[in-house]
Amino acid sequence: MNKFTTDLIRTVALLGHGCVGKTTLAETLLFTTGAIRSQGSV
Repeated sequence: MNKFTTDLIRTVALLGHGCVGKTTLAETLLFTTGAIRSQGSV
């Protein structure tokens, strides 16, 4: 089995029931880190 260091891992899972804000959280995280330029409306 391959061994990976934490700097190579880029997988994130957001789990939760419906209508709890998973998409909004993901969008806010992407906006805060600069991965996207603006936040949209969900």
